[in-house]
Amino acid sequence: MKELKEIVQGFLKSVHPRVSFQNAPEKGVYPYIVYKITQIPDDGEGLRTPIVDIYIWDSPSDGDATVLETLVESINGNGDIINPTGLNKKILSNGATTAVFYLDRVLPPDEDEKRLKYRVCAYGVKLFKRS
Repeated sequence: MKELKEIVQGFLKSVHPRVSFQNAPEKGVYPYIVYKITQIPDDGEGLRTPIVDIYIWDSPSDGDATVLETLVESINGNGDIINPTGLNKKILSNGATTAVFYLDRVLPPDEDEKRLKYRVCAYGVKLFKRS
């Protein structure tokens, strides 16, 4: 999981400077990104398929979610299989580990929440380790 964390952290930092693993910062400056990784056991063939949940948070004083939506679009990208601009269908590697990301879903916003705005993007990941 350490390798996947490094890969995800590196990509998210290229999109936005405020990125945290698992927990939001105590006194976070909005907008910020928090991500979590759920480990799925090895399938016996050396293939693991973890889930990466990316939480994008903002607290705009005017309630406008434009900055939030722009961040979501930057993270997800165009989904092009040949040259993806974001994480969807992206292949990333740190040398020993290669990860292929597939956008599973973007959870809808909570319309009752007036002050905080957020989105959750969930990715399935095919993870390959070089032996």
